[in-house]
Amino acid sequence: MQMWELLWKFVSAKRFSRPPVTIDTLIITAYYGYAETFERVLDDNPHLNLNQANQRGVSPLLAAVLGGQEGTCRRLVELGVDPNFTPCFNPNRLSSYSGVEALRAPSALQLASCFPSTSLVKLLIELGADVSQACDAKSMDMFLACMAYDRGDCPLCVKYGTSPTYPHQGACATSIGTEITPLILAIHQGNCDVARLLIRAVARVSYNDLFKAIELGDCTLVEAILADSRDHTMLNHVHNDQTPLQFALMHKRLPVCKLLLDLEPLAWHQKHDEQTLSRLLRLALKGGDASVVQALVLQGVQLPHDWLFDAFRFYKKGDLLLALQYTPNVEYLHGRSSEGRTLLESAMLNHDPEVGGLALEIFPDRYDSGALLAACCKRFQGMPFVVSQPRNELLKELLKRRKGASAVHLEPILENGAIARKNEL
Repeated sequence: MQMWELLWKFVSAKRFSRPPVTIDTLIITAYYGYAETFERVLDDNPHLNLNQANQRGVSPLLAAVLGGQEGTCRRLVELGVDPNFTPCFNPNRLSSYSGVEALRAPSALQLASCFPSTSLVKLLIELGADVSQACDAKSMDMFLACMAYDRGDCPLCVKYGTSPTYPHQGACATSIGTEITPLILAIHQGNCDVARLLIRAVARVSYNDLFKAIELGDCTLVEAILADSRDHTMLNHVHNDQTPLQFALMHKRLPVCKLLLDLEPLAWHQKHDEQTLSRLLRLALKGGDASVVQALVLQGVQLPHDWLFDAFRFYKKGDLLLALQYTPNVEYLHGRSSEGRTLLESAMLNHDPEVGGLALEIFPDRYDSGALLAACCKRFQGMPFVVSQPRNELLKELLKRRKGASAVHLEPILENGAIARKNEL
C-alpha cells in the first residue's frame, strides 16, 4: 500500500475529524498521480471546485501535466475540470515583481508543449484542449518566476523551479514574441514531433513559427507549417531584413534551403538576388550537395572561379564525376584555391578516399607537398590502431611520386612529418 493511501486511511477513520482539503493537497495529489483520491475527496466534498490554483498559478491539472500523469489528466477532466482553464495568479508576492497586476497562468496544453511527450499533448487535444489558445509573454515569464521563487515550500517548485525543459525565464518576451501558443512553445523548445502534432490539429501558424523551424533545421516541420499556412506570401515574408531562404542560409541549413527553393513556383533567379544565390551555391559546394549545385547552375547562377576545389574537397566520387562534366579539361588545371590548395591536396582532404584515388587517376604525374601532408593527416587521424587500407594506398602512391618530383614541388618543412611516419604504413 502506498504511503499516501495509508495517510488517507488514517485521517479518514471515523474517530478522527477530516482535515480541510487545501489546494496544495490537490496539487500534490495530482502531481503524484493519485487519480482515485479525487473521487474520494469529491464524495466527501461534493461542492469542491477543482478549477482553482495556488498563488503560483498551479492548478491540479497543471500539476498532473508537470508530473506526466496522463491518467490523472483524463480523470480530472472527466470529473469536471476545464482543460482550457488558465488560473489567475498574483506575482505581487515576489519582491522582484512588486506592483505587477494579477496575470494568467498557461493552459495545460501550453505547459505540455514544453515537454517532448506527444502522448500527453495528444491526450489533452482529445480531451478538448484548444490548440490555438494563447497567453501573453509577460504572463508566461511571471509564471516561471513564481515557480522558481521560494522553492523550499512546495515539491513541485523544488523539482521544476529551475528545470531546463522550460523556456529560460525572461526569454518569452524577447525571443518568442508577445503572444504564445502551444505551437510556438513546442517549436521554441525544439519539440518537433509535438509541433507537427499540433499543426495536424489545426493550430495557428505564424511567421515566427516558420523562422524558428528553419533555425531548428527540421525540413518536415518547415514543410508542415508552409502546407498549413493560409498565407501564400509566407515564403516572401521578411524577418529582420531576411527572407526565409536568407535566414536558412545564415544558419547554414542546406536541406531547408533546398526545400524552400523546391517549393517556389517561379524560377529562383526571379525570386532572389544574385548575391543570395551565390552564397547558397557556395554553401552547397562546401556541403557536398551536388543536386543543389546543379539546380542552381541550370538556373543560370554563375559558379565561383575556384568552385572545383570545393568539389574535390567535399563531393562524393559519383557527384564529382558528374561535376567534372562542366570542366572537361580538368587535367590541365595547375592553379591553387583561395586557401592555397591544389586540386590534388583538396582531394586528399576529402572524407571519401575514393575521391583521392580518382584525383590520382586524373593527374597521373602530379605531386605536391601539400597533398602528401593532407594524405598523411587523414591516414593517421583518429585511433592509431585503426588501419585504413585505401588511405595507405594513397599515401604510398604519393611517396612513390615524391621520389621523381622536381625540387620545385618539394617543400621539406611540410613533408617531414609524413616522411617520418612512412615506416608505419
